Amino acid sequence: MKTPGSLRAIRRITRRLRKEGLMDSRVTALSRASEKLATQYELVQHQNRGLQEALKLAHKKGKRRKALGLFNPEESGGQPVFFSPAKVELARRRQMDKAQADEQRKQAIEDRRLQLSILREEKARASAEKKKQRVALRQALQEQRSREKTKRAAERETKRAQKLEAAAKLKAERAARKAERQAIREVKFEVAATSKPGWLKATVLELQGGKTYLPFDGSAGKYGGQFLSLSGLGGLQDRLLVFPKKSII
Repeated sequence: MKTPGSLRAIRRITRRLRKEGLMDSRVTALSRASEKLATQYELVQHQNRGLQEALKLAHKKGKRRKALGLFNPEESGGQPVFFSPAKVELARRRQMDKAQADEQRKQAIEDRRLQLSILREEKARASAEKKKQRVALRQALQEQRSREKTKRAAERETKRAQKLEAAAKLKAERAARKAERQAIREVKFEVAATSKPGWLKATVLELQGGKTYLPFDGSAGKYGGQFLSLSGLGGLQDRLLVFPKKSII
């Protein structure tokens, strides 16, 4: 709700409050005080307007009238000089034109000053906008560099992890091959003739899975064993017979 500033507006608000049943002794006293203050304010405003008009009138009356510039003491020679109405009107028009030209010059100066002020404000706004754009661009570039830096760091970490994984895998494979070669080197065979021709007796170490290995001499059918194809066994035969340890004669 807009604050009432005149006596009429205050009375209108008072009537509305009375219709809505919101008036009590305190609101009534406040309304009367507001009406009194509004009345005094309007009287003061009226007096101020009267004083301002009186000052303007006094200023106009006290303003010194400018001479038309018709009288020249050197030309008159001390004798009375009479001017025709046409000459007086011409001098008055000349004076009015001069005053108008002065006013136009002052107005042009004021317009120029206003234009310069507008140009300065526009220049300041443009400079502020450019500065804002530079700040935004700088921030965007910093964010982009930060993202690229984070991405490069993640890629380096991924490559490093892959290298470590590959190195660990290679190391494990080398260790497995080394262990396999070591186990094969530890196998010791004792071959001796048995009572049955063509049979061999072998004493070997247990390698893995509870099985033992017997070298193959071309008569596999006599052993009842099973052929296996293994690789990386050094100087041993590529084809071996596998027996349970207890089945060796």
